[in-house]
Amino acid sequence: MSKLLRRTRQIVRGLGLVVGLVVGLVIGLLWLATPPTAVARPAPAGLAKVQDLRRKLRSRHKRVRRKTLRKLQHSFDAKPEVVRALAPLVRRLAKRDPDCQVRTEALQTLVWRRRDLGGKPHGLLLRALADNCPLANARGADWLDTAAPTYRRRVVARLMALARRSSFYHVQCSALIALGKLRVKKATKLMARALAVGAKTGLGGYGTGYTVPGRSMPHCAVQALQDLHGQGSKKWLAALTKKRDAVVQKLKNKSLSKDQRRLLYVEYWRLHALVLSRTIRLRPLPTTKQVRQWRNRMSKRGYVTASPASLCLSSKTCPAGTSCLHMACVTQARALKVYQTYRKSRRRGRRRPKRGWRNYDNSLAVRLGLGMGGAGHLANLLRRRNQPPPGPPKRWLVLRKRARTAWMAGQCNKAIGLARRSYKLHPSNLSASVIGYCACSIKNASLARWAYRRLRSISRKGIVRACRRKGIKLP
Repeated sequence: MSKLLRRTRQIVRGLGLVVGLVVGLVIGLLWLATPPTAVARPAPAGLAKVQDLRRKLRSRHKRVRRKTLRKLQHSFDAKPEVVRALAPLVRRLAKRDPDCQVRTEALQTLVWRRRDLGGKPHGLLLRALADNCPLANARGADWLDTAAPTYRRRVVARLMALARRSSFYHVQCSALIALGKLRVKKATKLMARALAVGAKTGLGGYGTGYTVPGRSMPHCAVQALQDLHGQGSKKWLAALTKKRDAVVQKLKNKSLSKDQRRLLYVEYWRLHALVLSRTIRLRPLPTTKQVRQWRNRMSKRGYVTASPASLCLSSKTCPAGTSCLHMACVTQARALKVYQTYRKSRRRGRRRPKRGWRNYDNSLAVRLGLGMGGAGHLANLLRRRNQPPPGPPKRWLVLRKRARTAWMAGQCNKAIGLARRSYKLHPSNLSASVIGYCACSIKNASLARWAYRRLRSISRKGIVRACRRKGIKLP
């Protein structure tokens, strides 16, 4: 009996196991067949912001990518975790984005937010020096003021190559200033030669313009030589940077009111502008006297010719009747002869491409000595000489002026007569306006409608309001 009971229990247990497996299989199949329902889970604090920024950084519109990178640079209240989450994507943009300005903005983001990302991106800065974009070259040189020992040899080699071979004065200037900060003695010859290059350092293209701390190549060369010989003080720059960083720390406080945050932003941008522009007040641009002194000093070594007696960096600083040619004040007759040669060569040459990077001063003007705005100054001078002498004012202009004076004095009948004579000689919107306003004042509906029909659409609203006050309805 006990053996039969034991056997029955084993069979029941086996059947229960089989039934359980079948039920579990059915439930699993039903769960797979039904679509999953959305479960609302609380998202992490910065996850939505990261996803939004990531979507914008992957946009196919380059303007959206640029704007997002600038926002990421200046969003001081963004948590470091948000910046670190976007760091791989920003690095990818700095390396592979097809747009030059986006690559530069991505590199600037990595440099400015390096505290959150950990370390300075020396590898990407070194890559920027070998970029085919002049803006990336210049910005890479600006930010490589301190190079790690492992990168120093390659950095110096690429900076020397840019200072020698780049066709953009903007890039040459940035490379020379970076070499001066790195105290590279073998770059002295390049800096001395730049003292005799009369060219602006502006870079234009794609509807934008960029400048560097020096406004011309001699200014850049003097600043580079001063840094090379330890004459460029950095104490003021360190103090301003410290103040700016303190303002950034205050902006990260979440309990600030809107007015407090606005005032801190104003203070930050003031300090940031002082740091970036090297502050004309604290470190002014080199004067003509300093350029002359450095050029004479370098001429003793045989690196450059001696400075001319009448050295100039712009035609505005030359005496009356003279112009700046090859960085020396000469007579305007001699400068105009060179300018005529320049104009003929420009007519025979190709037209400047509409898109692409270009110097503010083209190479032909610099070669002929017409750089630093010399060509534009002579063009304006020639235009003023060729202008015919101003003749007597036209009759309709005199009548229109008299009509307006009479209208302002409240003499509407006289103003209407003068304005109609002026309109008959030359139809103008101002004459019709004077007739319309005066017609409304004297309640002449037919004359007001005549003036209304001859006015431009933008000027009709004022006439309609003036006539409505007098009880005249205009269409």
